[in-house]
Amino acid sequence: MAVFDISESFARLNLWWMLGFNDLKARYRGSVLGPIWITIALGVTVGGIAVLYSGLLHTKIDTFAPYIAISLTIWALIQTSLVEASSVFVVAANVIKQTALPKSGHVLRLVFRNLLIFAHNFVIVVFVMVLFKVKVSLFSLLAIPGFLLLLFNLTWMSLIISSLSSRYKDVPQIVLNAMTFITIMTPVYWQPNMIPGREWVLHVNPFYYLLEIVRKPILGELVDIQIWLVVLVMSAIGSILSLSLFAQMRGKIVHWI
Repeated sequence: MAVFDISESFARLNLWWMLGFNDLKARYRGSVLGPIWITIALGVTVGGIAVLYSGLLHTKIDTFAPYIAISLTIWALIQTSLVEASSVFVVAANVIKQTALPKSGHVLRLVFRNLLIFAHNFVIVVFVMVLFKVKVSLFSLLAIPGFLLLLFNLTWMSLIISSLSSRYKDVPQIVLNAMTFITIMTPVYWQPNMIPGREWVLHVNPFYYLLEIVRKPILGELVDIQIWLVVLVMSAIGSILSLSLFAQMRGKIVHWI
């Protein structure tokens, strides 16, 4: 049963954490800096965008740079997780076919792997916030539950994408192209107050809420209750949808990959 599969996966969190860590080690085996290259690339991107866009958008760099650093760090976690979700079961095909480990655990393995990358990328956020003397407040503590909700939503989204991708081979390309469009439409490189009269673009975009629920508290700002409610509703509906889909496809995944 799907519920048993998922509960078994959560009972073995240490295993998926270890496998995610080993994935990261294997990916950068032989490299001097390893995954630190990702952090370097992110830092260069943050610096370039902060300097260039603050001028183009006529905004102060001391407020725009921290905003961009936080946005790109969170977005890297979201985008990488969802794009890589399309190959989760295919990459783990040998393990799935040869062992009795719960299939949903490979999604947790993906999330943990990208969580590790996020952890050392967050150094960029801390550096930029210290550099520009960003003041935090008690509201910053709300970033913790916000981040946990973000991870939960990434997990059910990844479960849906990975399940569909195992059956329909066009899904990875659909996800890749969709994420390009979503990146443009989501306030990652621009701020929500920059589109007066077009706020509906934000209201219909679920990723806006997932970003804000983490980004605002880190910047010391209060998150609107509406954003919390939307994310909670997304979590509830998404978990039901992903569980239903996984229950239908779980037994056939081994034949599709």
